[in-house]
Amino acid sequence: MAFRVRVMIVAVCAFLTGVGLMGAEQPPTIESLLKQSIYKRMAENREVMVYAKLADVPETPDAKQKDFKKYSFYAAMRVQESLPAVRRALLDYAVYPKMIPYVDRAEYSASNRILTVEGGIWKFRLKSQVLMEEKSERWIHFRIIGGHFPGMTGDMFLEPMSGTGGKGTVVYFRGEKLGPESEWPPRLVIERGAEIVFGFTGGRMRSYIETKSGPQNKGTPSHDHEVPQPRSHF
Repeated sequence: MAFRVRVMIVAVCAFLTGVGLMGAEQPPTIESLLKQSIYKRMAENREVMVYAKLADVPETPDAKQKDFKKYSFYAAMRVQESLPAVRRALLDYAVYPKMIPYVDRAEYSASNRILTVEGGIWKFRLKSQVLMEEKSERWIHFRIIGGHFPGMTGDMFLEPMSGTGGKGTVVYFRGEKLGPESEWPPRLVIERGAEIVFGFTGGRMRSYIETKSGPQNKGTPSHDHEVPQPRSHF
């Protein structure tokens, strides 16, 4: 009798564990998030694919939604390094000012998981506090909780390259935010400007990860001449 009870307990625990694993949220495959032609260009040609859009939001019975805009963006690239190596680099927030041309300062507090970033592009400056959540080895979620663009949420997805596209790791970064039209910078900046910066940044970050030389060995980080310097604030 006691033996049967123990067996039943083990079986129930195994079943509940299986249900828990089945119900655990998993990141989507990066290929499912991109058009096939876009994924192929990124995987086979090693293009840094970027997109940014400030779109109208359909009116709803909720008056707060009136004149709101939805901002969404993504960047995707293939890195010629293993997933663990890419993940370590992306989580090394202290080197962001060296990897990212428009970030001047990045400080991370491990105790509360808040990353403070400051920088700018063209004549616009920003400073935000970002709550980072490592959901899994392949998934890092973020939410801006203070400073500019509060409420913006996003994800970084990583996955090993497979198929005929080549070796390495695919990185996909996305974000979105809903807000009143008055909250956003000019469309040219938030769309085309963002795409230029994301593309340039993706290439620079990839080079940093793959070579581990260049920006991090040059002392004080400097902005590349291809990116105009910021002069004022959002």
